[in-house]
Amino acid sequence: MYVTCTFLTTFTQGLMVYYNLDTIKELILNIRTNHLFQVKCKNHLVIAENTKKLLRCLYSIAFVLAGGTQTFWSIKPYIQGTRSLPTKAWYPFDYFKSPYFDITSIYQTITSAYMIVHTINVDVLIDDFIIIIGAQCDMLRLSKISQDMFHLGLFIVSLGGGVILCCILFQLLY
Repeated sequence: MYVTCTFLTTFTQGLMVYYNLDTIKELILNIRTNHLFQVKCKNHLVIAENTKKLLRCLYSIAFVLAGGTQTFWSIKPYIQGTRSLPTKAWYPFDYFKSPYFDITSIYQTITSAYMIVHTINVDVLIDDFIIIIGAQCDMLRLSKISQDMFHLGLFIVSLGGGVILCCILFQLLY
């Protein structure tokens, strides 16, 4: 049952990515080409570099954990010295016999490795989009702060210049 549920989840993820592939491609192209999403200052560059490091770290951690799980899951029957498959399953043949056991074990290992790689890639793709959205929000926040500071500074300079001009004109008149 576990393998069936995992396969159905992986299959559903694959279908959703396939059906939304045009939207995903458009989104990636928009992020790469739209000037609103590009780095505009050193602070934005730092945010972008930290985001890139986080994405690589997330991907690496996922593959290390999944790779370790897959490796130990696959070699468990050989280490224990038992004739048990990595996952429990029913087959219409006696898989305890030598060539059938090895072929079935290799089949299960390859199938589960494919499902692991597929699941990690889809999950990390969605996580990457979410993290990139967060980075864009941080960049917009920094841009807003710098614009607010610019407007406040401009207001103070204009106000100061206006007060000085008024004082000079007042002295000239009286």
